Amino acid sequence: MNKVKCILPLLSLLLPGLLSSCLKDSGSFGDETEEAQIVLSALTRGGTDDPDDPDGRIGNFRVMIFRAGGALAYNHTFDLSAENPFTITIMTGVYDFAFVGNEDSDTELRSGKTLTQILDGFGGRTIDDIYGIHFSSSAFRNDLMIPRTGIYRGVTVNADNTVTLAGKSTAEPNPWSAGVERLGIRVDLTLRAVSQTDALNFSALKITHIPDKVWFFAADGSGTPVYNDGSYESASPVPPYRTFAADSGDEYEVVSGVEYFTAAGYPVSFEEDSANPGTYLWHKRLILPSSTFTPAADESKAIVFQAVVNGRPCQGTLGTGLLGYNASRNHRYRLTGELKADQPIAFTVDVTNWSADNRIPLPWLAP
Repeated sequence: MNKVKCILPLLSLLLPGLLSSCLKDSGSFGDETEEAQIVLSALTRGGTDDPDDPDGRIGNFRVMIFRAGGALAYNHTFDLSAENPFTITIMTGVYDFAFVGNEDSDTELRSGKTLTQILDGFGGRTIDDIYGIHFSSSAFRNDLMIPRTGIYRGVTVNADNTVTLAGKSTAEPNPWSAGVERLGIRVDLTLRAVSQTDALNFSALKITHIPDKVWFFAADGSGTPVYNDGSYESASPVPPYRTFAADSGDEYEVVSGVEYFTAAGYPVSFEEDSANPGTYLWHKRLILPSSTFTPAADESKAIVFQAVVNGRPCQGTLGTGLLGYNASRNHRYRLTGELKADQPIAFTVDVTNWSADNRIPLPWLAP
């Protein structure tokens, strides 16, 4: 009985320490001293997050928090349709934050795992490891929410529930607007046929030289925040192809290893231009992965648009020799090209930031 009496006081001394140790192991943020509740709001740079705007939709939003220069300490995905802003409980200290939006648009397998499975299993890895993660090309489609990422290194979480970004002396407003950027590009494409014959005989649009992946962030790991414009894979510069049959309903068929694509029998989608009778227009809003390479003036690596008219191709590239042929993330490209069978498409290119202030009404937003 005396032994029991001795053990009980001893347990009462040890138990708080044991519980504290368990809590640190399961949700540890290090040796920080105070608890803070940070309110975040996801914000896309260069536009609003209006759920009625297909360019602005964010469905899920992953928050990954790493100890400054260390391992992952927090990893959770929020459903922004249910809560935005949202709250994170965290200990005060200095951290690196990484944000990933719309990861479920990517269903490609990497070594048998989806992107979500890879990110869910990120425990024990560091902030530097995330620079090696990418979105697959197939995640960038008109009918999917556009992938987004953002990264902030050296963020101080303060006891007053605010955060101070690296290099700044004042705290961010509460809630903190967690800035992310779209990793894709939007192309507002207009094809102009100068005769009804060419309009009636237009059958398909083929897009090639689409990179097979877009990296989350820049590889050097420097800067706050850090963004990267994607990648050009020299081993596979051409596939996948994308074919857009005129009003066929099968707008996103990915065709690998096919040299040419032709299609016939689809309904005509050109409409006569009321401002220029005898001229016919076809509009498409396209979401594609960003594509950057060096040197930017290398047209052989540019994204290529090929239209089929009268069974014969005519094509043009995204970009210009003056501005280069990179397709930088989070930018909009307005392309207008004239169709003539067996002739190059001379595109007029207008590059702008992706801003809600520059939104073009229908038919641009039509799928």
